Amino acid sequence: MRKSRKKEEGVFFHIVCRCNNKECFFKNDKEKKIVLKNLARMKKKFSVVIQNFCIMDNHIHLTLILGKGEDISNVMRWFNSVTAVMINISLERTGHMWGDRFWSRIIRTLTSFLHTFRYINLNPVAAGLVKEAEKWEFGGLCHYKKYQGSNLLEGNPDWILSLFTMPWAVS
Repeated sequence: MRKSRKKEEGVFFHIVCRCNNKECFFKNDKEKKIVLKNLARMKKKFSVVIQNFCIMDNHIHLTLILGKGEDISNVMRWFNSVTAVMINISLERTGHMWGDRFWSRIIRTLTSFLHTFRYINLNPVAAGLVKEAEKWEFGGLCHYKKYQGSNLLEGNPDWILSLFTMPWAVS
């Protein structure tokens, strides 16, 4: 039997959803845009605040805060099922899209938050997809800088972003 997830409101969660067998279902921009659309839909349907995200070819990172009465399992069950159906239609395929159930961790300290924020933003850099994290169109850093958060991200993280423009922050 699976261990129940902690149900806490107002805390930061770091969430990772991996594709089945590490397949690259989000390799094309079209599929990454489906994920972006569903993140925006998730914000409308549930009381969640998305602080950061990164859509890679075979996995997704999110940091979010649950609102009052929300359950992380219900939110992610909806997001993963809707996204899987839409990706399967887009790729003209059937079957499982996600591997195991999503991974989640509660972020309890500022140090942990900053480390997670940095790790998520540097994912496409580490994968060799871009040289600078803010150039990754499917990541939170680009959305904060280029689109002022668009309809996905909330708040003004200038104090966080300034930490990532320091010379020591890019190594």
